[in-house]
Amino acid sequence: MAGLGFWRLWRLRAEDEGTFRAIAPLVAMAVLGPVIFYLHWPYLWAHPVDRTAWYLIFHATHNHYAWFYLGTVLREPPFPLEYVVVKTALTVPTSLFVPMVLGLGWVVLRVASRKASMLELLVAVNAVMSIAIISAPSVPHFGGVKHWFPSMPFLAILAAGSLARGAAGLHALVSQKLKVSQSAVFAALAVLVGLAPAIATARIYQFGTSAYSELAGGLPGAASLGMQRQFWANNVTGVLEWVNANARPGERVYFHECHNLQTRDYQRNSMVRGDLRFVGSPAEADLVLYQYHQEFREAEFNTWQALGTVRPVTGLYLDETPQIIVYRRR
Repeated sequence: MAGLGFWRLWRLRAEDEGTFRAIAPLVAMAVLGPVIFYLHWPYLWAHPVDRTAWYLIFHATHNHYAWFYLGTVLREPPFPLEYVVVKTALTVPTSLFVPMVLGLGWVVLRVASRKASMLELLVAVNAVMSIAIISAPSVPHFGGVKHWFPSMPFLAILAAGSLARGAAGLHALVSQKLKVSQSAVFAALAVLVGLAPAIATARIYQFGTSAYSELAGGLPGAASLGMQRQFWANNVTGVLEWVNANARPGERVYFHECHNLQTRDYQRNSMVRGDLRFVGSPAEADLVLYQYHQEFREAEFNTWQALGTVRPVTGLYLDETPQIIVYRRR
């Protein structure tokens, strides 16, 4: 089938170059996409059909993680229809999100006036496809923004189109007074648009799942809105240095919501001292590393009772927003 498709494309190119250029990317994605998917994942090599079916079923029937969204803990369907769009707006840097929206709106207007090209349609459809799929209220929500990452490169292309149109308009205004090329104006706009995301990345790159946009008011604003503070257990690395420096020899440590293989790997990789002992509850622990999640708030209350204190000894606070809170037994 792949050979037949490429042969037909070759014949089409000889007859109509424009139609070939419009259709070739679609055929390439349909043919090369599954091939790349198979080749890049050795797990599929032995039993490609069975294991691909397992992969699809796993994601189609995945359990629902509790997720804090605008002050409500979402636990099961139906999920809010606007969830994906709102989450995108609150996490993508605003200087990038606005050109993305303007670029998509531009294509919609061109479609309405029947001026859109096949290339514009292709980019726009790919920009909204994964967002539309995940937005269905019945689709499992279990990993935040990662599930519509496939839309981001195409939204970035639309944002670049917005910058190009903006640069053309700005150049027309300033070119009479300043001797500057349109390319230079575009470059200046691109640097300006990318400045805030670059600063945010430099500040929070270690704890990227906690990042929120200017539209959300950053991390403190997102916390006030009632949004998820972090995704699972990556932020616990922010307090490991303190634990290594301050834990007593052989002290019992409870890593809240961390998999036991994860904590063992911390020791194996010398991120946590080898003499420390990991336990399964606050009642058994001398140190508790509590991860701030709204769905786990009772775990913090249990920690206060078990350790006899409500006062943290340290923690990871991003822009004064609690992420990991460390308690020690009195």
